Amino acid sequence: MKKSDIVISILSIILMCAFPAIFLYTRNVGEAELYEIFMPILVLLFIAAVVFIIIYLILRNVVNTTFCTLIFILIFSNFAIVEDIFKSIFNNLKYWHVLEILLFIFINLVIFIYKKRSSNKLIQANKVFCIIFGGLIIFNLILAIPNIVKKLGAESNNASIEYITQKDEETTFPNFYYILLDEYSSFSSIKKYYSYDNSQFYDFLKDLNFNVSLDSHNDSIDTITITTNILNLDYVISDGDGLLHAEKMKYRENPPMFDLMFKNGYEINNYSNLVSWDGKYGSIPDSYDSVFGDFMKMVLDNTALYPLLVAKDEMVDRQNTLILLDCLKQTYESSVTPVFTYAHLAIPHAPFVFDEEGNMTNFSELNDWKNKSCYLGQYIFTTNRIEEIVRNIVTKDPDSIIVLQSDHSARWTQDENGNEIVLNEDARSVLNAVYYRGEELDIDGLTNVNTMRCIFSRLFSLNLPEVEVNF
Repeated sequence: MKKSDIVISILSIILMCAFPAIFLYTRNVGEAELYEIFMPILVLLFIAAVVFIIIYLILRNVVNTTFCTLIFILIFSNFAIVEDIFKSIFNNLKYWHVLEILLFIFINLVIFIYKKRSSNKLIQANKVFCIIFGGLIIFNLILAIPNIVKKLGAESNNASIEYITQKDEETTFPNFYYILLDEYSSFSSIKKYYSYDNSQFYDFLKDLNFNVSLDSHNDSIDTITITTNILNLDYVISDGDGLLHAEKMKYRENPPMFDLMFKNGYEINNYSNLVSWDGKYGSIPDSYDSVFGDFMKMVLDNTALYPLLVAKDEMVDRQNTLILLDCLKQTYESSVTPVFTYAHLAIPHAPFVFDEEGNMTNFSELNDWKNKSCYLGQYIFTTNRIEEIVRNIVTKDPDSIIVLQSDHSARWTQDENGNEIVLNEDARSVLNAVYYRGEELDIDGLTNVNTMRCIFSRLFSLNLPEVEVNF
């Protein structure tokens, strides 16, 4: 056996293990960091090494062992895809059934190669794997170069906007609570697609002197686009502008909304890790760190490890949401300086980790948009907890301002056949409710951005007219 054959065989394993992470990185340059590719590559290499050692003890041949290891990693790293294919043919198959079938096939492959003994054809097969995955890696890296250069050159896009306020020494500004509910459906959308009448929540808000718009829409159904524009009090980005995620995030550094509040004497209380102020991203006190991280999870989501990923990080998300809900019970009526609280709650957005009563759901339902009870249960749970929070704020801090908004309604609702059924216009309809010190405020039909401009115009005696938006 030539030494070059051994080198190529080992190199083919390394390239196959590296490809999933590198491929996903090149497709998500704007969101992922280069260092994030190393951990998933090491995980796949470790698994490959264990499999290689076990099979080598049986076959006692590097080339043959390499081929078997390559087949194992190929199946392992694409397990979820293979599982879906099996399930499309045999509807009742479960994860464990598919796992057993594939293991049976693989073990028989090893036995066949053990009996065959010959390595000549497998040497060529290993070379083919090496060329294919090496070529794919190089090809995808070349395609990603423009976006990598673009990302490295991204700079902050937020200049400090000078809003001239008319505050005198006797002016006292109220505490301001901004709460965004991710994917919380509007009153019309939840009734149309889930046959759920949420008028009780509408009545609850009106009884607390909230101003509620029943026909507010945003210009997008993308959370980053919508919330970035809200934070900038203007439509600074859009879905079709071709900006990388990293470039969009630059608009969220010291955003004009925070800047305006700070210049008017507010203390900034930022609970969102997607917005930075004064060089620091927001955080939830005493929150738990993700076990795997978004990129690691994205790489391993197609592997046979995906049930383990679901079990870990979704529990972390659930705990952090509960912590943030408790944080929002805190009021600041006794604070010497006014406090601006910014909170982005990741519910009722999937994963569906709460049922109607707040109990943990089944892992099989975490992203089940076909079973409408999954989203609806988390939606009702969210409504109940928000009622507790705003009732507490209005009772203890009645002179405050509370803004309840959603970025969009449920987008991926499916019918019994798994087809997405939500119209774009309905997905863009949002919850938009404002408690303004118990006073009336006309926000009917306003977008989230224009609602905030309306509030700040009144609060700080500014002239912030509505900005046009193309729906």
